[in-house]
Amino acid sequence: MSANLQLTLALPGLLWPHREISLPAFHLSALDKLRQWGKFHPRPSSREHFYRQYLWQGSWLKLAQSQLDLLQHQPSIIAIPTSQQAGLHHIHCRSGRALALTQAEAENFCRVLNEWFAQENWLFHVVQPDLWLLTTPQALQFNAPSVLELNNLLDDTVKPIGRDAPRILKYQTELQMLLHQHPLNQTRCVNGKIPINAIWFEPDMIGNADGRELYSNCSWANAAKPFPPDYASLSAQINTQKSVVLFSDDFCHAAIQADSIAYQHLLQHWEQHWWQPLIHALKCCQIQQLNICTDGALGGLLSVRKPLISPFWRNKASFNGMML
Repeated sequence: MSANLQLTLALPGLLWPHREISLPAFHLSALDKLRQWGKFHPRPSSREHFYRQYLWQGSWLKLAQSQLDLLQHQPSIIAIPTSQQAGLHHIHCRSGRALALTQAEAENFCRVLNEWFAQENWLFHVVQPDLWLLTTPQALQFNAPSVLELNNLLDDTVKPIGRDAPRILKYQTELQMLLHQHPLNQTRCVNGKIPINAIWFEPDMIGNADGRELYSNCSWANAAKPFPPDYASLSAQINTQKSVVLFSDDFCHAAIQADSIAYQHLLQHWEQHWWQPLIHALKCCQIQQLNICTDGALGGLLSVRKPLISPFWRNKASFNGMML
């Protein structure tokens, strides 16, 4: 591997957002060493902005249309399958990996929806099992919060707005009635899966990724290489000087579900399979610079280089999940 490699780990959700839920003491000596060697640059960021910064460049819809071999002038919007459950003050809305949707299931759901909307000439297309595209005869003008910003909660303030918002709301209601107790969902319940009982619509999103080689396990990353299981696997794939981004949304799912046990296990996994090997790679000059980035109000970038002299004077407290 080239000693000039610049490696960026983009980890949304790395900082635990639930201050009311106590966390155990972590023993992450490699991460703490990286924090001692590095310099943190505060860069608060919303989740949507963070995804757009690293995962794609330009129109997400055009990239998806190209992937599906669709005409790029065809009006389209983003359609996201969700599982919604009414709570006391909010509707709990789960999406993404939490749905455990397979490709076959997604195609079956889209087939049902396309039959339902045949007279409207609305067509649903599977981009990823948990992320779809909807083509329409005419462009729909509306705005809506990104599902990336919902934090699994919906209330009366989270609604589409704009000229076609009433139409969007009407069809969302019809879809809920269609999907409620649908045989596809009955089968999912038999298999221990949560139902797909609503669709969230949102307009296009414009990304500003800089074109660096990308590895990701996130559905929103259309042109990424598969995320490697550990640093050794990545190292075996990179032989020339380059700048590489690794984007993992694993921490997002633990944070959104407020699952402190899953969060702790993820930290231990990253300590063993990434941060410990990265300490060695920096010491051996296999990596010129390492960046660890995350989102949120306290998010930012930790830039790390191998120090000439260990900065013992930076006596940082152990990582507590709240600040990088």
